[in-house]
Amino acid sequence: GVRGIGKTAFCAVRRCWSRTSSSPSMAVAVRTGNLGKLLVEMGDPAGARTVLERALAVREAVLGPDHPKTQSVRGSLEGLDCSQSE
Repeated sequence: GVRGIGKTAFCAVRRCWSRTSSSPSMAVAVRTGNLGKLLVEMGDPAGARTVLERALAVREAVLGPDHPKTQSVRGSLEGLDCSQSE
């Protein structure tokens, strides 16, 4: 089912993280951001937070904290905070 697809995607991203942990790339940032959005849609806010925090760290390292794509991930994290407090 969908959760199986999410788990498969998460495992693929985790492998990508381990290969690129010393030199983050936009490819990793994009994949982690997409996975975070998928986890939100699947109703897994805790999993989404973990993945989106990683995406944010990579984007900050690659693009800087003020880049629009970095701010987009930050906005996704803030959206999680708002939806969990409701």
